[in-house]
Amino acid sequence: MISPEHLLISLFCLFVLTVSSATTGHNNAVRVVVQEGSDAILPCSPSNKEDLTYKLFDWRKDGQTKKEVFMYDSGIHYNNGRSGQDEQFRGRVSFFPDQLTSGNASITITNTKTVDSGEYSCVFPRLHPAGQRYTVQLVVGAAPTPVVSIGGISENRALLRCEVRGAFPKPEVQWQDSDGNVLPAEEPKVRVREGRFYITLHANVTKTNYFTCVAKQEEIGRMTNNHISVPDKLFVSDPEDSGSAPWIAGGVVVGAFVLLAAVAVVTAVIQRRRRRQLDEARKREKKLQHKLDEAKKHEKKLQHKLDETKKHEEQLRQELDAVKECEEERLKVSLLERGEGEQQRDALLEVWTHTLVPQRRPQRMRRTAVVQYTRDKVKRSVDEEQEVPQVEVDSEVESVQLPCKSTADLPGDTRVEWTDILNRKVHVYESGSDRPDKQNQFYLNRTKMSDEPLKTGDLSLTLKRPTDGDNYTYTCTVYSRDGDILVKKQVKFNVRVPQVEVDSGEESVQLPFETTADLPADARVLWKHMYHSVHVFMDGSDRPEDQHQAYRNRTMMSEDLLRTGRLSLTLRRPTWRDSGEYLCLVFRQRDLLRAKSVLLTVKDTDQDQDQTGDIRTSSSSTDLTVLMASHRDPEPEPPEQCPDKLPWTGRSS
Repeated sequence: MISPEHLLISLFCLFVLTVSSATTGHNNAVRVVVQEGSDAILPCSPSNKEDLTYKLFDWRKDGQTKKEVFMYDSGIHYNNGRSGQDEQFRGRVSFFPDQLTSGNASITITNTKTVDSGEYSCVFPRLHPAGQRYTVQLVVGAAPTPVVSIGGISENRALLRCEVRGAFPKPEVQWQDSDGNVLPAEEPKVRVREGRFYITLHANVTKTNYFTCVAKQEEIGRMTNNHISVPDKLFVSDPEDSGSAPWIAGGVVVGAFVLLAAVAVVTAVIQRRRRRQLDEARKREKKLQHKLDEAKKHEKKLQHKLDETKKHEEQLRQELDAVKECEEERLKVSLLERGEGEQQRDALLEVWTHTLVPQRRPQRMRRTAVVQYTRDKVKRSVDEEQEVPQVEVDSEVESVQLPCKSTADLPGDTRVEWTDILNRKVHVYESGSDRPDKQNQFYLNRTKMSDEPLKTGDLSLTLKRPTDGDNYTYTCTVYSRDGDILVKKQVKFNVRVPQVEVDSGEESVQLPFETTADLPADARVLWKHMYHSVHVFMDGSDRPEDQHQAYRNRTMMSEDLLRTGRLSLTLRRPTWRDSGEYLCLVFRQRDLLRAKSVLLTVKDTDQDQDQTGDIRTSSSSTDLTVLMASHRDPEPEPPEQCPDKLPWTGRSS
């Protein structure tokens, strides 16, 4: 919890920063000086004091290598799951969430260290005016007390020694007498280690006095000192003691021999004890190795059982797919024969086409043709009743506009909602501003409406980075304050699936996918081909253990892909077996954030392999028009009989 003292300091620093920026018109650096081990508040606030609850601000430490200190983006930051923070600041940086509404983007760095000193920048990349940047200069000082001693004594002088260990910034060291006079001293010896200064200063004195070593750090306004007294008896020698010198020297020699003998005995005892301990450790190691071998044998048995379980699980999954597919076809044909609810049928078939088409198999080709034939027939009947505009673009366009026009000068309390055919909220405009908090995560940070849409009557929606995962019918609905529908228009949108062709002899091929930047840090990215996992990215790193064995050591994605939005996949050494349709899915927990398909064709110089590759390609991306033309029956027929039980529900079919 933020203390009242920290809150007052933060408000004062914000006031200084605001006055400085307003006076000069530039982002002048604010200087913050603290002692090592204390907390430092770095102030920052945009010029217009805008509410930052749903905004982005980024703190970085400048220098030869920029370091990420703290990033806040619409409630997501480094303290609640976002990755990317530099290890130096992990767990030490906090902000003021209760002051975001008043535009306070200040941060607190706890337990400061001298290496934290430097220039910090606070950036607001999405605010107007654009590129607002504020600079704070942090100085973390370390002012240890000097260590003083008498380094040597001669007949008429004494050598004073002063050591300043681990200071920052560099202090000025002096020896002074009791009257404050600076003593002449030798050139100080200075060493720098890990950004700290270690200084040693010697001075010779020839009289008794009370001496002081002073260390001044004017940059942080600190001064430390320590005292030592040189007594009179140090400069006096006793002639009577000269006769006892030989006896003293002899005693010292005898004592040295006794000490050496004692050391030898103790060393021998210690070595014998260490040898016994080493033998016992080797015996314990042998016992542990035996237990480890037994554990490995048991592990092999368990792994064999696990492999058998996985094979059984795969068989059950295949049976489950067959039952689900059969039930879906029966339901579709039943809807067509009833002749009711065209719009509802169109919505269901729209969803089924999205979920089934990327997972076609060779043995399902005729069934897929039946699904598409049924969908096209329902589509024609709906189009005869209502003309719906259509928009079609290529996959790699930057953005696309879905048109929707209304009368100008709509009331200010009017609400505009864009929804897709699954009734997910694509974009909400309410109370004169966009409402991203009511948006479905699949469209978050990807939509935009024109300025003042109610005044101009232009309610068109711009969709950024569209993919075939966005191929839906979209509805633009305008509501009054009482909830009455004023305007309701639809538009059908289609993105053509990109096709990539490459020869089998190429070193690699890239399956393109670029979407909006700054995806959630806990998002998962999955590339699939048929029912195989081609590449898995989860918890901030690749997961090769979750790949299908045919793709291991053959795939690669760019670094920092969630922040940049570059989700393209590089496939090394492509062969005709890799031909087909690839699907990229981005999840956050159970929510689908992005989806895209890419059709890959790998050409082979060998004619037989070309034919086989063509068959494999058609199994993954079948031309529905050709299938419908080769299908002799003019009307689809439901399967004769489905399994008695649905494994995932236990209900009868």
